Amino acid sequence: MKLTYKIKGFYFALTLILFHPTFNFAQSDQFDLILESGVEDAETLLGHYLKPAVKGFGYDINAGWFNTAKPHKTLGFDLTVMGHAALVPNKDVTFTFNDHEYANIRLSDPSNRELPTLFGEYEAGPELIIMEDGEEVVRVSSMPGLGLKEDIGYNAVPAPMVQLGLGITKGTDVKFRFFPHSVFGDTDVKLLGIGVMHDIKQWIPGMKELPMELSVFGGFTKMSSNSYLNDAKTQQLTYDVTGISFQAIASKKLAIFTFYGGLGYNTVNSNVNLLGDFETDKATFKDPVTLNYKHGSPRATFGMNIHAGPLLIMGDYSFNEYNNVTLGVGFAVR
Repeated sequence: MKLTYKIKGFYFALTLILFHPTFNFAQSDQFDLILESGVEDAETLLGHYLKPAVKGFGYDINAGWFNTAKPHKTLGFDLTVMGHAALVPNKDVTFTFNDHEYANIRLSDPSNRELPTLFGEYEAGPELIIMEDGEEVVRVSSMPGLGLKEDIGYNAVPAPMVQLGLGITKGTDVKFRFFPHSVFGDTDVKLLGIGVMHDIKQWIPGMKELPMELSVFGGFTKMSSNSYLNDAKTQQLTYDVTGISFQAIASKKLAIFTFYGGLGYNTVNSNVNLLGDFETDKATFKDPVTLNYKHGSPRATFGMNIHAGPLLIMGDYSFNEYNNVTLGVGFAVR
């Protein structure tokens, strides 16, 4: 099966890589046949295909919360525009087709069980046999990936956002992050998050003399997206993800440079739903696909910021299940 949308070069928003290929798939004859084989089979197949994109974005929205462990003074603030990229590991460019997960789909060649995920190569995957009552009905190619590694040299899930940090009192910062409600063609997306960072040196006897800053942080982020699949806007794909991150942070300032690191844990809960009536030659399927992903992992972050006058430039790398790169630029008034 050929896709009508292929990404060349770097891309701006997650919706461009997560949803457009799914649009084409959801409106294709192949998808009709897979739906007719059973809703459960369609959910399983799409769930594996989309999983690395959904997981990658979940780790993105937990990234970049801090660039120092030192809170602002009261009413001090920073405003930063950031770009995140979750790096998809090689093990997730394909997924293994296991017969026991499907009631009415089989591989035509059982010796090749690796099917492309969204981040696989841009070519049709192994052929699938659609069954009915134990008999073969038709054969279709499995969905190809985007071929991003061939195009740009790596597989990554991007996520832009803006963040404001505000000092309130007693060594505490409140942080707000957002991606303003935006429309990309038939897709709209928005993101909101809130976090709190608090200096803990002040509460531990003897810690004030340490030549570094120490804080703890907790943050919550929610992103929602809705994409219409047809001109009548009766079919849609919705995506909601929430991320929670807890970290202990340390930093050390040397002239205009601040080196920082954090250790903690993130959790992510994502939901993808295909809504509306999908008609095939045999039946009409209402709201046929509901996918839920829950995952989490320890997180270790190492980075540096440059603060010269009001100008702030920061960058860090986080080790998770999907490693993250974060780059940002803005201004800060301490």
